[in-house]
Amino acid sequence: MSYGVEVYGPGGDVVWSNEIRATNIQVFQTFNLSAQSSVYVPCPDANDSSKVVITFISSNFNPIASFTGTIISNKTSSGFTLTKSGSYSPSGTVVAVRIA
Repeated sequence: MSYGVEVYGPGGDVVWSNEIRATNIQVFQTFNLSAQSSVYVPCPDANDSSKVVITFISSNFNPIASFTGTIISNKTSSGFTLTKSGSYSPSGTVVAVRIA
């Protein structure tokens, strides 16, 4: 029997557990996007979903997550861009976890 914490990504894959040897946090960065804004986030291998999983932590506990309206775009081997979408003013924390 094993013990520990398992974290699942949006697709249902385990992204953090005691059985994954090469797991670490690549990015843990807060953001606040206003009208017509975007922010570039450096992150090695951001364009390879077999190596890095990107997700969000809400900055509040409202039923509508504070990061609603955030688009992850322009993923490259060196990073990705967070862009505002719609009338929301998204904020929160973006987290990128290396899984391989």
